[in-house]
Amino acid sequence: MTPYAAGPYRLMLLPQQPYEARYVATAPVLGFAFDGQTGLHAFNSDRLRPFRTRPNSFAYIPTGCMVQSRSTTGGEYLTLSLPNALAAPQATNLSAPRLCATARRLRQGLLAPGRVDPLEMEALAGRFIEAAIEALDTPPPRAAGWLTPQRLARLDALIDAHLTEGITVAALAAALDLSDGFFSRAVKASLGVSPQAYLLDRKLSRARALLRTSPDDLTNIALAAGFSSHAHLSAACRRYLGVPPSALRKPR
Repeated sequence: MTPYAAGPYRLMLLPQQPYEARYVATAPVLGFAFDGQTGLHAFNSDRLRPFRTRPNSFAYIPTGCMVQSRSTTGGEYLTLSLPNALAAPQATNLSAPRLCATARRLRQGLLAPGRVDPLEMEALAGRFIEAAIEALDTPPPRAAGWLTPQRLARLDALIDAHLTEGITVAALAAALDLSDGFFSRAVKASLGVSPQAYLLDRKLSRARALLRTSPDDLTNIALAAGFSSHAHLSAACRRYLGVPPSALRKPR
């Protein structure tokens, strides 16, 4: 995707696809992971290490930091280049619930740039930076520590295996031997959204993957992604992504 200029900021929305990258940051960058990602990465080093990035987490890469990263699946990722450095070291996989809503509004603007006023995009970018600065100085809630990478992988596997069956939050909590209340607090603290919103994110992610790769009609794609109908999928796409499902089809 072509970079989008929002005042002094530069925004890019990277799609969910395999990637391999090696570069030195020429400007300070904030990144936001809409999807979980796994792969190998290294910062200011040639030693690649395994990583598992949580959904709805963010990273800060200062100017001059050498980055190597590769993933066989990738994940949708928002980058925001800053004109000035933050008073923070390089960091990744940080939790910041306040960033989620702003990141989603920025994504809507980037998916349909003609529908969002440029001044609003600049204001959203500024709000995103303010929330990131606050999160860099704030330790995560204790409940966030429960959702380890292994437990998150188990949670995602449960969701993906039962997405078309209408799995409930109560069923997920029971499968993990947790009370509904603690499960909801742990997900919110770690992923920045409620379990219900996270389930919807997973449905939308599967629907978007199918829209890019499958020739099926929208009704079949909606059902395969766990939506009750074409209309249900369309309403979710318009509300949360700002565009209809047809706009997310890969051109053929």
